[in-house]
Amino acid sequence: MLKEKRIPSVVPIYSAAIAWLAYAMVFPLYRLWHFIVCAVFTVLVFLLMKRLFPGKVVKVKVPDPPAPTTGNPELDKMIADGKAAMEQMRKLNEAIENPVISGQINELERLSGRIFDAVKQEPKKLGEIRSFMNYYLPTTIRLLSGYDKLVRQGQAGENVEATKAKIENVMETIVTAYRKLLDSLFAADAIDITADIKVLETMMEKDGLTN
Repeated sequence: MLKEKRIPSVVPIYSAAIAWLAYAMVFPLYRLWHFIVCAVFTVLVFLLMKRLFPGKVVKVKVPDPPAPTTGNPELDKMIADGKAAMEQMRKLNEAIENPVISGQINELERLSGRIFDAVKQEPKKLGEIRSFMNYYLPTTIRLLSGYDKLVRQGQAGENVEATKAKIENVMETIVTAYRKLLDSLFAADAIDITADIKVLETMMEKDGLTN
C-alpha cells in the first residue's frame, strides 16, 4: 500500500543559520535585546523560507494492515485463499467477453461466496470443502485462465477451437457441482429441521392439539 509522505526541505534551516551569522557580523550581540532582535529576525527568515520551500511529497510503501483472524489457522487460510480465488475469478470475468461464460462465472462467484460464508459461520464444515478448496476451485480458475489465453491468441485453429468448446461445455457441469456442494453444506441443517417438525407434530397430536 502506498502512502504520501512529506519530506521537509533543509533550506529553511540553513537560511536561519546564515541569517543568524549575517546579523551577528553586522550588528552587535553584547546586550540581551540584541539577541532578542536577532532571534526574531532568524525566525522570520526561517518562516519565509519554509513557505517558499515547503519540501516535497513522495509516495512510500507501507505494510498493509494485518487481516483480521478468527483464531482458527485453517479457517483463516480458507478465508484468505477464498478471497484470492474470487478476485482472480472476477478479473477473468472482466477479461472474458463471452456472455454465456461471463454469466456462469457470475454464478460461480455467488455460489463460492455462499460456500465460504456457510463455513465461516460453522467452521466444523471445513472438512466438507477440502476437495473444493484444493482441487475444484483452483482447477476452475486454471480452465478459465486457459480459455482467456486461447481467446486472446485470436487463432481459429482446429485444436484451439476444440479446446475452447470443451471448456464451454464443462462450465455448466462445474456450476451444477458448486450448487450441489452448497446444498450439501445445509443438508444436516435440513435433516435437523425436518426431525424437529416431525417431533413437534407427534407431540401436538398426542396432546390432542391437532385434528
